[in-house]
Amino acid sequence: MMKKRQYLPLLAKLDFKIDIKRLLKEFYEYGYDNYNNYDGLSYNNTSNDGLIIRRVLLEYFLTDKEKEERKDKLIANGGEAYKMLCLTEFNGNLTKHNRNFAQKLKESGISPHKFAKRLEKISNPDHPDYTPIADEKLYDKRNEYCKGYVAEVMDLLEEKVGHVARTRYAVLKAGQEIKPHLDINTDKAIRIHIPLITHPDVKIGIKGKKCQIFKHMQADGSVWFMNQAYSHWVKNNSNIDRVHLVCVVIGQNNILEAKKQWWDTYDKRSEIKGEVKQFSTIS
Repeated sequence: MMKKRQYLPLLAKLDFKIDIKRLLKEFYEYGYDNYNNYDGLSYNNTSNDGLIIRRVLLEYFLTDKEKEERKDKLIANGGEAYKMLCLTEFNGNLTKHNRNFAQKLKESGISPHKFAKRLEKISNPDHPDYTPIADEKLYDKRNEYCKGYVAEVMDLLEEKVGHVARTRYAVLKAGQEIKPHLDINTDKAIRIHIPLITHPDVKIGIKGKKCQIFKHMQADGSVWFMNQAYSHWVKNNSNIDRVHLVCVVIGQNNILEAKKQWWDTYDKRSEIKGEVKQFSTIS
């Protein structure tokens, strides 16, 4: 039984590492540093529903200018601030599972932002409006980009944490940010982050009920669990592009066993380090 968000830390550094030098070497050898090929938030060979889901995701990843340019567009390409190269794809029939979201949204007049709040419900197999295309747990079919050592890393996560589904290289450009947002609860799936390219001025924020943390993840082969069910964001205040390997995992093995965990509780020592900030209420 997978645990909900309140029974897991906001952040945890797991007790095993990957060979970051080997992963980074192949990253460059395969040309994955060519961000023009990162089309995970762009038009692709998918259904209209798939494009709608991607449009919803854009709400958090676009700059204000990019967002304004796409304001009245139901289907739109991603921007340049945040881009993804997907290593897995939908393991199902796109035509069969299409639910004609475009038409429904036009008829209802609901905005992409409001629709985003429904994603967890429609990605739940027990919900009457379950939509497989919105269920990132079904994006576990490895594609042509999933080769070499990164495939071994995913196999390691299968062994150590749980079943690896939607996986991508995610680049956040220099000086850009990912806006605060929540993803599905942790009893459905979790997020694993492995930083490849980063800088001390790149930090992730996670806001719990009692405190929030703001921390830099080093690119030293560490494997991080991030509690995506709480509001979280990223700020890249550096002059380099940040790249993480991000995996959706169905399983929670070795998280509570990790030696380094940051919980939604106040810790004076962490505040001194600048990692945790206490507050009394959350708006």
